[in-house]
Amino acid sequence: MRITHPDDAMGSRILLGLPSVIAHPIDSWSPLNPKAFSKQNQMREYHWPDVLRREDDTFSGDRSAYSCPACGDCFSSLISLKNHVSYASQIDKSSGFDEKTDGECCHSRISLNELEETRVSISQVLEHVMTTRTEIICMIEGTDLSTSTAVQARQSYTGDNIDHQLGFKKCVFCQERDSDSFVRIDYGRFHELDFGSTETITEVN
Repeated sequence: MRITHPDDAMGSRILLGLPSVIAHPIDSWSPLNPKAFSKQNQMREYHWPDVLRREDDTFSGDRSAYSCPACGDCFSSLISLKNHVSYASQIDKSSGFDEKTDGECCHSRISLNELEETRVSISQVLEHVMTTRTEIICMIEGTDLSTSTAVQARQSYTGDNIDHQLGFKKCVFCQERDSDSFVRIDYGRFHELDFGSTETITEVN
């Protein structure tokens, strides 16, 4: 599973002495997405043993995620593909291209609604995790400063261990004393969930 925070492309480094937020995007390549690898988009098709990609890489322009069915031009976002199809359709009409005679090479045959990808709801993700008995294994590796020994911590989570649409209580506080500022960490609240201020999420990419 790819993670975006901290960025696994940069080594996913964190300070083990501080609370950290680990984020995994449920995108087209995520194993938590029930419609992943469904060949809905050929540029997102996965073949083992290829490296799993991330949709976030397309936002920075590192690679393309969409291709035009008519001419094959590639784009990093769906809105760019739609703009291309709309513009190219006008060019095709002014150049005398006909959908009936030119067939697949004509952009006017492409419906913008057909380019839309179906979105997955949170309930579908949870159902997929439960029915497939998905188990998420988290591993953190670091170096012991006193012995320079590599150490690991591992924890596994199943669908029964996941609380969705909840956040953690604040455990890091910025405080001031006299003229100094410092950070206080309350490790007693480290695992406590905040049921009061939740953000409702109904769909994922």
